[in-house]
Order: sequence, then structure tokens, then C-alpha cells
Amino acid sequence: LSKPNNFDGDKSYARRFLSSCQAYLSLNERIYNTDKSKIIFVLSFMQEKAAGDWATNRTTVALAPNPTTNTITSFGTWVDFLNDFRNTFITTDDSADARRQLLNIKQTGTADDYNTQFRSLVTRSNITDKNALSEMYQQGLTRGLIQRIYARDKLPDTMEEWYQAASRADNLYRRLQALNATGTTTTPSTPRSTRFKNLFSTTISSSPTPTNSPNRPKKLTPEEREKCMKEGRCLACREVGHNARDCTKYKARTPTTIRQVAPDPVPTTPAPAAAEPAKPTSKAEIIAHIRSLLQNAGDNVAEEALNPPITISPVLVSDSSKPTMRIPVQVKVYGQTVLSNALIDSGAEGKFIDSKFVAKHCIPVRKLVKPIPVHNVDGTPNQNGTITHYTLCPLLFGNKLTLAFLLVTSLGKEDIILGLPWLKQRNPIINWKEGTISIRRTTTATSLAQRTTKTSKPLKDLILANYHNFIHLFEKKAAERFPIERPYDHAIDLKPDFIPRDCKLYSMTPQEEVALDEFLTENLRKGYIRPSKSPMASPFFFVDKKDGTLRPCQDYRALNEGTVKNAYPLPLIGDLMDKLRNAKYFTKLDLRSGYNNIR
Repeated sequence: LSKPNNFDGDKSYARRFLSSCQAYLSLNERIYNTDKSKIIFVLSFMQEKAAGDWATNRTTVALAPNPTTNTITSFGTWVDFLNDFRNTFITTDDSADARRQLLNIKQTGTADDYNTQFRSLVTRSNITDKNALSEMYQQGLTRGLIQRIYARDKLPDTMEEWYQAASRADNLYRRLQALNATGTTTTPSTPRSTRFKNLFSTTISSSPTPTNSPNRPKKLTPEEREKCMKEGRCLACREVGHNARDCTKYKARTPTTIRQVAPDPVPTTPAPAAAEPAKPTSKAEIIAHIRSLLQNAGDNVAEEALNPPITISPVLVSDSSKPTMRIPVQVKVYGQTVLSNALIDSGAEGKFIDSKFVAKHCIPVRKLVKPIPVHNVDGTPNQNGTITHYTLCPLLFGNKLTLAFLLVTSLGKEDIILGLPWLKQRNPIINWKEGTISIRRTTTATSLAQRTTKTSKPLKDLILANYHNFIHLFEKKAAERFPIERPYDHAIDLKPDFIPRDCKLYSMTPQEEVALDEFLTENLRKGYIRPSKSPMASPFFFVDKKDGTLRPCQDYRALNEGTVKNAYPLPLIGDLMDKLRNAKYFTKLDLRSGYNNIR
């Protein structure tokens, strides 16, 4: 535990400073075992501004000799010192001050930091109204994070669910940003990180764009990018308080000369010299055949999806003779489901959603940093103008939920168009004869996991020869049993007045639902769990592990409140640390399914 930071009298930091001092003193109570030593320790960190004046005055009074007895005056008791400190630096009406801060709190860093600050203020404010707390919590979240939460199938109901939903969505988004920042290596096949980096990147200009443009933010190194994300800074101007997509310092530049791309020429018979020129393409044809850009765009959401680079090719109208198909799709909007049909078009080079469909169902949209010009087949500008907005839209195909980046434009009779990039990434199974399409479930990650399992080494090869006599202790199968009955068991006693209660379920992603089925099947087989009709139930959810897998967790807080606590005294941390101060070798014992070995 590190020592407290210096305190200068800032009342907003006073409570945290005092708690830090008390924690450090509690951990080192063998050293600071008198009231005088504790008081001097705290005063030593009060050297600046108002706190320095207060500490100096108190030290001067305490060290001044008594003229009568010619002895030094005492520093007083530790309790009196704490009361004086609180009366001087901590607000008297602490609950009212916390309520005022709750009304103005804003997320400036990670969701976990925001949750910690919000929880602390809620405890101090004594507010118990769930609806009021939920409203204040949502008002403080960043716009992007609240939109990602609202895109879920079901909105959180309790404050604990709001904390977990915000933390999970924010951690996932920052993990994608970190993956994008590190995706610079080149491999024979395009890796996932490179796809994030190349999102929306296609050539647009016949002349290169100057890298030192005043309206273009300086490119960050991977180390600088990671530091900015940890500190919650804007990736464009490096300031705190907003994201790069909301940055007003770097505006979209005036469009430069864009290279126009014409479609493949169609063989025609020579016409007489006096023949009339071909008629221009009609507006109906243009709207019906809009296809799009973004050759490398996938359904992954990275920083480029929120802030598309300037380098975007113009949208062209493609050939309508290429094969198409319409499939049913469910669009998730603020927890509601909208049924529609998506046009699967291998001739389109992007993904679109109709502007009238967006307006009708109030789907949230965002503005592109660089508008995308739309051209007709003959190279003339499209009368519908440029594409200026996009949306991150959850789409459900059967039971497969994906988050798609869709450009908003006029599509005539179509609601959604999914083109070649979507087909390449999802690689669906299409039956053109029957007009059906199936989304593949086996992803790259699961395929690699299966291969790893097949090529894993035997247990004997993984254990040193010195321990082969104890190889049975390392076998996973040996731990898959219910603990044997012994003369003594670990008792969990409930309070006499405890009332069992039900719980609300946490919403899960399709991946988590599959993991839940596997967890139930495996633990029923082992005998760790069994079907029950108990009136007491605890919620079940997953958290992400470092290796990318899911860790099953159960929220037993409600049950723990009704248990009789074991008051057996545990050793103090300070005593344990003292015993280890001369140790040279440390060992660790990791039991397989440790809690399941307790009966």
C-alpha cells in the first residue's frame, strides 16, 4: 500500500486523503501505535496552501512549551484530531454536497472510474430512489456509451445492472481501440487487427494528402494512443472531456479532387456517326441501383467506424444484372424489434440503410467526418446529393446478432442493402435455388480452439519427470466429483428471519447463451449442481477472462446478507507481512475447482 498523496486543503479531496491515511496507519499500526505518531504522520503530508497553514499552526501550538510547567504541550488525542480535520476541511452538509455533485457528474475517463465515483456519491447522498439515480447516471455517461447500451435487447433495470452494462460496453470498445492501435504487422492473410486499421480506407485522390495539414491531427504512436485511452483523452487534440468524434478542433476539410471510377465497359455495337447521344440514366434507375464503397468494411466497430478517415472513394452505381436476394432481418432499436427485409447484393461494395426507414423508426445516426459523394453510371453527380450520415445498427439474422455499420441514403423501395464486404466477412451459406441463406456459426476463434485441442500434448509430457509419481493429482478428471463425506463439513447457517427471494435475470449475448448451456451440461454431469425448485435464486452472468474466454459468475450478495457470519478472527495483514520479511522462496498452490472441494 503506497503512502497518501500530499493534501493542499482541497475539500473535494479531503475525504479521500483522510481515508488513505487511515488505511495506511491501519496496515502499519505496529509502527504508528500512539496518537502522537499518527497525528504527525498525517501532518507530514499537509505542506501546501490552506492545509499547510493549518498543519503549521497546529504543530506550533503543540510544540510550544508550557510557561508554567516548562513542558511541551501535547498534540492531543487521535479522535480529537480527526474531528478537527473533518470540521475544517470536510463539508458539514455532506449529503447535500454529494447530491449537487450527482446532478453535474460527467464521465471523463473509463466507465469503471465513472462507476466508482458515482457509487461514492450515491453512498454520501443517501438517495434511494432507483429512477432518480438511473436518470442521473445516464445523464453523466458519454453519448457513445449510452447509445451502445440502448442498442441492447433489454435495458438494465437496477443500478447494479447499469454499472455492469456500462463497464462491459466501455471495456469492449476500448479493447477494440487497443486492437486497432496494435494492428500494424503484415501477415500472409489479412489479420483482424489490420482490418480494423483499414476500415474505410480506400484511395480517393490523384495527389497525396499532406501529412502536415493544419486540419489533420498528428498521427499517434501505439504507446501514445494507449496512454490517451487510459487517461480518457481525445485522440485528435489530446484534451480530456470528449472523444475524437466530438472534437471541434479538427473540422472536416474541404473536399479535394476525387478520383472518379467508371464501371466496366459493356460491349456495344458501333453506332452511326449521326446517331443521337444516349439518354441519361433516369432517377428511378439511380435510386434502385445505388451500390457503395468501403471495400474493406466489416461489421467490426473500431475507432475508424466512429471517425471515418478523409480517404473515402465516391459511391458509384453498379450493374443490376448481378445476383441478388432478400432475407428477413430484425433491427434492434432501443430494445424494440423492427421486422424488415435486407437485400443481399454481391454487386454492392458496401452496406446501406434507407433514410426514410431510419426516420420512421427513430434509429440514431451520426454524421460522417467526410461526406461521401454519389455519382451516376455516366460520372455525373447524383441528384440525391452526398451521403453524410451513418448508423451502428444491431441486426438479428435468425438467432445471430451482429452490429453493422450502415450508410444512410435513399434506397427507393429497399430498406437495407448488404453488399460484397458483408458477404466476405460473414461468408454465409446461400441456396440460390431455394432462396435461403444461413449464417455460419463456426468463427476463426472457435476453429483455432478446436485445432489447439487436437494438437495438445499428453499430460505426462507437460509435467516434470520428478513429479510423475503424483501425476494423478494433476488430472482434471480426478477433480470432477462431489467432495467425499467427512466427520466435519463447512456449515452455512441462515438467519432465523431470512426470507428467500427470487432474482431478475441478466440479458446475455448469443455467445454467452451457448457458454451457459455448456456450463449447465458439464456441471450437471459432474454432480456439482442439480435441478431445484428452491424459492431462493441468484443471478448468473459472465465476465471476460484475459485469454478471451468467459468466466461464469453468480451474484450471491442477497444470499450472503441472510447468512450467519463466522466471527473467527483472521490474522492481520501487517502480521503476515512481518513474517514474510526475511523469506527468499515463495510457492503457490492452485487447487483445481477449489471451492467445489469444500463440502
